[in-house]
Amino acid sequence: MALTIKQRILEKINDIPTEGSLDELTSFLNSFNNNLWKVANLLPPEELMTRSRTPDIVTTPNSTIEDKDMADRIILRVDKLDKVTDGDNPTYRPVTEIEEHQSHKTKETGSIYEASAYSPVYWFESTHDSSTEAKTIQFHPDITDEEDQVKIYTYKKQVWDYTTEDFDLDTSTKIRMFPNKAEEAVILLTAVDLLKNLMALRAIEDEDADVVQMITAQIQSLEASMNKEMEFIRPDIKGPEGAR
Repeated sequence: MALTIKQRILEKINDIPTEGSLDELTSFLNSFNNNLWKVANLLPPEELMTRSRTPDIVTTPNSTIEDKDMADRIILRVDKLDKVTDGDNPTYRPVTEIEEHQSHKTKETGSIYEASAYSPVYWFESTHDSSTEAKTIQFHPDITDEEDQVKIYTYKKQVWDYTTEDFDLDTSTKIRMFPNKAEEAVILLTAVDLLKNLMALRAIEDEDADVVQMITAQIQSLEASMNKEMEFIRPDIKGPEGAR
């Protein structure tokens, strides 16, 4: 029988005494949620695209984006040149996000930063409305007509809270709507957090130094495994310090 998410985390701790520890550590669930979101943000966009919600279709400039909980925005824009030759099946190209203060460079004709149909960009501008966190999304080259279509995929933030079977660490054996290859990274990060909290508790309780030493050794072992997982997920990011 497959282990539950919680069992997989506890399995990483091996022989470290844990009786009652999960009840003491009120931050355990928060740690799992934070690490799930942390790893989601490290994943390449294509890993999340198939697990995102139905894409929004943008056909007008200055569209408002109100979703705050997006691990990644996967934005694709139809290539006008391909649309001319294959109108029924246009090609969508990735759109690169830039900072608002860099946007003027992409509009300079002849500049090495100039955005074209083959290298489109987007950025967010504040609505300057204190009552909302919504922002408008801007594109260059500009959207000029309804056929100049942009697809925006978003990956919703998960919150595990024991209220439903799908989000219960005690019963769930998989992290839903999440790449299988990235689950181990979430498990390892949460196990390390748990051990660090346990070590803090033991230090406060004046426990035997041997227990603290055992916990320290286990943390080092898990972090070594974490290095390998991070390289597997993102070869350009190494070690748990990359998950920030």
